[in-house]
Amino acid sequence: MDHGLDMRDFSAGPMEQRNLVAEGELIAFLLNPESYPHRPKRVYLVQTHASYVFLGFPYVYKVKKKVNFGFLDFSGLENRRYYSEREVILNRRLCPEIYLGVIPISIRAGKLTFEEGEKIVDYAVKMRKLQDRYFMLRLLRRDQVTTRDLDRIVSKLKDFYEAETPKQKITKWGRIEKLKISTDENFDQTRVFVGVAISRAAFEAIVFYTAAFYARNAELFNSRVRGHRIRDCHGDLHLEHIHLAPKALSIYDV
Repeated sequence: MDHGLDMRDFSAGPMEQRNLVAEGELIAFLLNPESYPHRPKRVYLVQTHASYVFLGFPYVYKVKKKVNFGFLDFSGLENRRYYSEREVILNRRLCPEIYLGVIPISIRAGKLTFEEGEKIVDYAVKMRKLQDRYFMLRLLRRDQVTTRDLDRIVSKLKDFYEAETPKQKITKWGRIEKLKISTDENFDQTRVFVGVAISRAAFEAIVFYTAAFYARNAELFNSRVRGHRIRDCHGDLHLEHIHLAPKALSIYDV
């Protein structure tokens, strides 16, 4: 699911840009079972490139890192709040029972708390924890995915895609000039690594191939726009985003 279609420009002020609490202190708070209202026995930390994910059965709390990668910017508090709320809204379309809401983290009497405090310092997306054994990647490794399971996934995605009404705001992102925003940005951000992680010949070949692909398929891109094929759906579906429990199918984006 695309979290970046609404290109809002948040101009964080000096107070918002300044970290109100040290990252280490926030992580320590979130790793402490006593911090949570439901008092889990243990809390485990898993990291992605953009988030800290705290597993404390039966819930998961995800806090966005204070990072700015260009294609995403979580450096400001208001950005983290906005994109946490967007994440919940988008993912509830396919698994409403999993995404429970956005919880503020505050300072009260000099200590961090999930309750209302004097100053909000961050936000956490609260989710129900899914059983690890039913994630599709694990099931595949055990050769336990059946054609019936695939039919369940296809049926749910088909209904989801067909229910999404094409809108002009979304349709424009199927045009080449919009798609090039992402690929051009990728090249700009990786150019500094030419000669370090990738050879100049390889880099230039990828740039050339990308431009040629756009030129060669211009009519195909245009026909997809005309045919209302551009929809706000799930554009980053990985096996670890599919949970195939016997009684419920959950598809989400991390």
